Amino acid sequence: MPKTILVVGATGMQGGAVVRSLLKKGATVRGVTRRPESARGVALEDAGVALVSASMSDEDALAEGMTGVDGVFALTTPFEGGPDDEVVQGRALINAASRAGVSHFVFSSVGSADQATGIPHFDSKHEVEKMLQSSGLTHTILRPVYFMENILSKATIQRLGEGRFALPMSPDRILQQVCAPDYGEVTAEVLLNADRFAGRAIDVASDELTGEQEASALGSVLGHEVAYEQLPVDALGAPGSDMRSMFEWFESTGYHANIEALREELPGVGWYSFADWANATRERLR
Repeated sequence: MPKTILVVGATGMQGGAVVRSLLKKGATVRGVTRRPESARGVALEDAGVALVSASMSDEDALAEGMTGVDGVFALTTPFEGGPDDEVVQGRALINAASRAGVSHFVFSSVGSADQATGIPHFDSKHEVEKMLQSSGLTHTILRPVYFMENILSKATIQRLGEGRFALPMSPDRILQQVCAPDYGEVTAEVLLNADRFAGRAIDVASDELTGEQEASALGSVLGHEVAYEQLPVDALGAPGSDMRSMFEWFESTGYHANIEALREELPGVGWYSFADWANATRERLR
């Protein structure tokens, strides 16, 4: 019998990638979303996903949706209510999974969350990790690094049209990155093979490159020269603010996922290079 997996945030970037990978592998999928009537929600239903209407902090609705599943993919977000609210979401998700008797809980954290980075939304995810580790649930923690899809913002697309690619980092500073399709495939493998992955925390990256190398790859894909531009970190807010803290940490420390080991352990994942991903995403980059 195919496994039944519940995916929190099924209409988002991460959750959507996980859903697509699970469906390709023949799993039965339930998707949690706050807006099942949205276009993305309707598309999921058309693809055979059973939708559960709930927020990430609605413990009762989450517990009902998790009942009878073989695994759960859960994430939290600080980008609406802040890091403190992210911890509230994590507590509700973990409590709901405990009430429902979930046999394998996969939490999507962030790369290096356990390294005392001082970045507010890294630290809040680590608080959720610690709650999960003390919950008694059989679990796996996945820690994705910087998503390649972050460059698909309107501001970045506009700059690319002007021949510029900008980040608040030195041009030769390496940044590890992961694309959503790879992360979806990794997560699906973990969810469907709890015996291999339970009890582990895995940092996930597809590629690593400098800002100048990104600009060069983007120029090749777009067919015109793209120059790298280093933005001032002051533009990201006051010292200690979330995004500024993150990019300052990228500059000083950065992620350290073992990309070679990931590729060896999970050879069935596509493992996009940044250039491959940019080529596959060419129309959106334009």
